[in-house]
Amino acid sequence: MEFFGMLADGMSIGILATDLQGAIHYANQTFCDILGIPIFSTADGANILHRFPSPSREAFARTLAKAAIGPSKGRFEITSSDGSEHTIRLAMQSIRQRGRVLVWIVARDVTEMIETRQALHETEASLHSLSGRLLQIQDEERRRMARELHDITGQKLAVLIMSLSQLARHGGLEDAGVDRTLTEAADLLREVDEEVRTLSYLLHPPMLDELGLGAALHWYAEGFARRSSISVDVDIADLPRLSREKETALFRVVQEALTNVLRHSSSKTARIRGVVEDDALRVYVEDSGRGFREETVSDNTGRKVTLGVGIRGMRERLQQLGGALQIQPLAPGTQVCASVPIGEEIEQAWPEGMETAIPKKAPSQRQNLPGGSAAPWRILVAEDHEVVRRGIQALIEVEPDLDICGEAVDGIETVNKARQLQPDLIILDLTLPEMGGLTAARKIREANADVKILVFTNHSYPMVQPMINNVGCNGYIHKSHAASDLIRGIRALMNGETFFNPDVASSLSA
Repeated sequence: MEFFGMLADGMSIGILATDLQGAIHYANQTFCDILGIPIFSTADGANILHRFPSPSREAFARTLAKAAIGPSKGRFEITSSDGSEHTIRLAMQSIRQRGRVLVWIVARDVTEMIETRQALHETEASLHSLSGRLLQIQDEERRRMARELHDITGQKLAVLIMSLSQLARHGGLEDAGVDRTLTEAADLLREVDEEVRTLSYLLHPPMLDELGLGAALHWYAEGFARRSSISVDVDIADLPRLSREKETALFRVVQEALTNVLRHSSSKTARIRGVVEDDALRVYVEDSGRGFREETVSDNTGRKVTLGVGIRGMRERLQQLGGALQIQPLAPGTQVCASVPIGEEIEQAWPEGMETAIPKKAPSQRQNLPGGSAAPWRILVAEDHEVVRRGIQALIEVEPDLDICGEAVDGIETVNKARQLQPDLIILDLTLPEMGGLTAARKIREANADVKILVFTNHSYPMVQPMINNVGCNGYIHKSHAASDLIRGIRALMNGETFFNPDVASSLSA
């Protein structure tokens, strides 16, 4: 024992010898330091069990008893002489010496290691939270940029196109060269308008907010198939509306997954499925390529690459929303599944009591002015951009049988003024503050079966036409075609017909 003690005293690990009742027979300096006791207190009569608080004392006693049979180990909480709490890891082995059983214990103080590990876990959790927050900020910035492109640049381009087209058609210019120049300028502006709108849609598709996840995924899959030559099958039933954060997160997962199909899988086909299962909305993206692991993949040249923050960031973001992201191998190919829990369906904000305040309007006939002439058709313009309202006014004010009876700059005001002014026709923008144009159209139609609603928008993405038909709108005109089609559309609707801008309608069905 004395020779062993000389060796053990210099060790950096704690060494203790005790009998099965816990009486201390030997402890080196390191073990005493761990316990926070002086070396002399290990004399006969000192008991290791007294250093453990309950319930660690009972757990230590059980582990000590097991050591009589074979090797035993455990992790325990102790209280040092200064009152501080420590966590120690013990390994025990019994040895029979001179007719008695002694249990030799090797001890390590792991308090600092556990605290460090906990700090690392907290740091990792903070980084995960930061990652999800950065993605959310990125989407908010994309939405802001897309909105500015649509609301500022796109609207001004639309008005310029209206003005140039009107000059080219009605200017009465004798110089054919000037007339041709104006026409070419209008055509060029239409191309710029189309490019701006495409960029805006790629930053943040407006149909994601206005029409929901299903419409946005149909639109994105169609464009992805054209750009990549990968055939994409979309199998999405009627999906419930979720919060903006959940729908955006699912949409971004599909974007990232299809991008990985293009870059890494060599698959010529992909499939998007959306289903509601177990109170969760699940979106699957599947391909029939060579598959990949999340950690390392090969690009289409065979070079090993590492996935960026996309998939990992999406997983963190979904977890923050209560969802999950799973990547599973197929035979052949890969399946990516993103899921989020379903909460309450989204309802557009609506002032309390508003629905009961909107009276039903009976069909009315056009009134005659004194002298027998017919009164002009009364038009409400629902548009939040002043420059566009001025453009519409310039087109209508030269028409004696048409009159703008009011203007509205958001969805709620549109419904209010439809009730107050009882117009014959409403020119309605789809992207309105406070309440979207589609919701406003549905509310107006519920209260007034007779009013004509002509959608007037910068958007030309798929599913707009069936959506506006479903809420009872009668026509659709793209703003860039206002000079040639707005008056025609108004007259068609007032004659009991429908009117959909031919170029836009053909692009929607293409």
